[in-house]
Amino acid sequence: MYKLLVATNKPDVIATFADAQLWEEMGFRAPRIIQGPEEALLSIKKYRADCICCAYDGDAAATMARALREDYPSLPVFPALTSTEGLKERIVDMRQILNQLNADFSNDVTDHSEMLRVCRHDFLRMLMGGQVHSAQQLVGKLQMVRSRMDPTKPCAVVDLQQTVSADFFAGRWHYGRDRLEMALRNFFGAELDGRRIVISVLPDERIRLLCCPMLGEKSDDEHLTEDVKAHLENAMDGVRNYLGLDLSITGVTRYNTLTELVEG
Repeated sequence: MYKLLVATNKPDVIATFADAQLWEEMGFRAPRIIQGPEEALLSIKKYRADCICCAYDGDAAATMARALREDYPSLPVFPALTSTEGLKERIVDMRQILNQLNADFSNDVTDHSEMLRVCRHDFLRMLMGGQVHSAQQLVGKLQMVRSRMDPTKPCAVVDLQQTVSADFFAGRWHYGRDRLEMALRNFFGAELDGRRIVISVLPDERIRLLCCPMLGEKSDDEHLTEDVKAHLENAMDGVRNYLGLDLSITGVTRYNTLTELVEG
């Protein structure tokens, strides 16, 4: 059974996570609840935790955020809910992530941080494919997979397609969607002026790209669309020259926040 550490001094959060029977039914041990940040950090060192929930204000919040960022960058973070609404759904989300992180891939050599990166890409592919249906799930899952995307800032989604004359999937490319997605990442990159870039090849062979500001980074929101288009034009030249895949932009949608993707 998975272990969750709850680090908080907030009564409403403590009450939300206090139902031991619910957690055991969902494949977790009853959460260990510790109120002080220093004690919580000592507990992480002494006892193995599969995931953590943190809810503090002020200096305590800064202490935990710094420790998680610097010392535990691959520890999944459970959202600090203040009511039981949506709790079961978030537990299911976390269990799926932990199952993937702890799966035995036999001869594949994959460390925890690499598997968490795979979880991030899998989730964002679901988001681009319209499989995320609530802002609560979106924000919660971003925390769980330790994404640095800021869901409160303007972002852009770009739709790409092969030219009509291209028959890339059926003809020249024989390595599947996942391998193509990995190859495209090399051309489109992962960051653009304080923004995260994620490209997804969907099951129906659509190609979509998300560009979203990162937490704590400054970015030029006013010129977001223009910056993304210019970056993509250069990247598509490389894709055309080296992969033989001719892509075109069919749509660029700007959202005021990332959560608008699932709210509208």
